Amino acid sequence: MEHGKCPAGLREVDGRELVDHIRALRRYARVLIGSPADADDLVQETLKRALLYIDGASRIDNLRAYLFRILHNARNDALKQRLAAGTPVPVEEARLLAVELPQVDRIACRQVVDAIQCLSEEHRRVILLVAVEGMSYREAAEALDLPVGTVMSRLNRARAALRATLGMEGALELGAGS
Repeated sequence: MEHGKCPAGLREVDGRELVDHIRALRRYARVLIGSPADADDLVQETLKRALLYIDGASRIDNLRAYLFRILHNARNDALKQRLAAGTPVPVEEARLLAVELPQVDRIACRQVVDAIQCLSEEHRRVILLVAVEGMSYREAAEALDLPVGTVMSRLNRARAALRATLGMEGALELGAGS
């Protein structure tokens, strides 16, 4: 296909448009898998796949959700390869903020990160997309290839687990969704 041309029904996407989503993809990948180097590799694989496959997509209504879906597929492929090779997948702590915080705030952030790391991966994915990335329920459902009701249910259980872990029953509202 000639660059700049798009078949009927496709929304044209160029590489510059992908750049707008790199920070969110990196942030999400780092919290999801912990290791900054592995997260950067995952984002690189996501962008590579996006550039290779975007012209063949049937229709891309929401590029952001589409990129997060590619990221999840790449993550699942990497997990399958590691499990097949017998290599364990380590979950390391993630650093969420780039600025220095007062010690009390750093401790609170660390506790939240630790609590998120204790969630099952299916709950961690949903809470990160909705609470950290600010996706709507519909966008998160599209990114994870799940029904919206499943996203809402998992998010509710993830929030409850975080509140219980942090000792904040009834006090913590993570991500509005909608």
